Amino acid sequence: QALGSSIAALCAHEGRPPCLADLSPFARACACAHAQASRAMLRLGGVAVLRAGRRGVGARAKAQLPVSRRSMTYRVFGQGSGSAAEFTCGSHLVRTDVPKSLGGRDTAAQPVELLIAALMGCETATATYVARHMKPRLRLRRIAFEYSAERNDAGAQELPIEQKPQHEARLTAIRGTAHVHLAAGAVETSDRIALLQELVEQRCPVASTLRAGGCEMAIRWVLAPPSAADEGTPE
Repeated sequence: QALGSSIAALCAHEGRPPCLADLSPFARACACAHAQASRAMLRLGGVAVLRAGRRGVGARAKAQLPVSRRSMTYRVFGQGSGSAAEFTCGSHLVRTDVPKSLGGRDTAAQPVELLIAALMGCETATATYVARHMKPRLRLRRIAFEYSAERNDAGAQELPIEQKPQHEARLTAIRGTAHVHLAAGAVETSDRIALLQELVEQRCPVASTLRAGGCEMAIRWVLAPPSAADEGTPE
C-alpha cells in the first residue's frame, strides 16, 4: 500500500499516469502473477474474495466456483378410465381412485392423498440425508407423520363448468406433526429437531413445490419419547 502511494505521488508530480515500469522487478513479477491468476479465475467463472487480516497484514484470495446444476428427470407412464387410474414409476405400479361419494369406486387412494404421502416420503428421505450431514450427526431412527390437507372443494366442482371457478382447486394448507424418533441411546434437544425441520424443508422437492404453489405448511416437528420399538434397531 505504501509502495502504491509513493508511485502515485511520483506520477502525479511528473504529470503522467502510473505504468508497470515504475515498479521494482520483484513488484512487477507479483503484479503480473496476480493479473494472470485473475484472468484464469475469470475464465473458470470463479469469483475472487479478498479478505484482509485483522491488522492489515496480507490478504487471502478465495475462489468460489459456481455450483454445477444437475437436472433430475422423473418419468411416469399411466392411463385412466372413469375415476380410476394406474401408473408405472420405473418398476412400481401405483393406482388412484376417488370415494364412491364423489362418483368413484374407492379401489385405491385418492390422488391428493398420494400427494400428502409423497410429502411424507420425500421428507423422510431428505431428513435421513440431512441428519447424516449435521455436525454433530443427528442419529435419526424414523419419523412418524400425522398430516391432513385442506382445500375448497368448490374449486373443483363449481358450475357452470365453462366458467372459471371463484375458488382455486389447489390445496390451501397442510397441517400436522412429525414425530422424530432417535436411534437407541441418542440424545437430542428440541432446538436441534427444529433445525432438522428447517434444513429438510429447504431441501425437500415436494415441500418446496407445495410451498411455491401457495400452500400453507403448518407442520411441527417434535422429538418423540424413547420407544421400545426403537431399541436395538439400526440407524
